[in-house]
Amino acid sequence: MAVGLAAIVLTLAGCSEAVTVRAPTSTSPSGAVELRSSPIDPDAPSEAERQYLKSVRALGSGILLFERATDTQLLVAGWQACAEMNVGSRATEIVVIEGEKRDATGVYRISGLVVSSADLYLC
Repeated sequence: MAVGLAAIVLTLAGCSEAVTVRAPTSTSPSGAVELRSSPIDPDAPSEAERQYLKSVRALGSGILLFERATDTQLLVAGWQACAEMNVGSRATEIVVIEGEKRDATGVYRISGLVVSSADLYLC
């Protein structure tokens, strides 16, 4: 099954601009692109999801994007990071926030916080 990417636009509560989180897709045998179903239940997160959220919010403390993001938005970003790592993407190359630029050291700093937390608790 071929894996590609599609974009889902999530508007953060209280933000004037939209933030786009990339979501995994797959191609069905018929050739149609399907959005991968998410294992997220925002009303009943698993223990791993709770630990991930605690971690990503602690690492992102003071970053407005993380402070205004909903749990569901952060979980979507975390599961996206896992999906990309599962198909062989290097953690340092994963961008879960569309438009994010590398910092002066060549790192996707904000996506890196999501990726590291996801790798510890979700993947």
